[in-house]
Amino acid sequence: MKLVSVIVKACKEQIDVLKTSITDEEVNSKGWLGIRADNANADTIAHKHGVVFIVFFNHHFVRYCCDIE
Repeated sequence: MKLVSVIVKACKEQIDVLKTSITDEEVNSKGWLGIRADNANADTIAHKHGVVFIVFFNHHFVRYCCDIE
């Protein structure tokens, strides 16, 4: 069970890294031809948020199944 706890913790850290990278990308995103735009790459950023949500949900499910805090 200790190994599962270590893996779950590592996954949580990677989820945090993904969240941070998305936030950084939102702040620094460039539009078409490198022109700054507030809604630049909106589809890509939304997709990444969706991926983080799915990974986080699966992570939470594993924690619940294994009764890990």
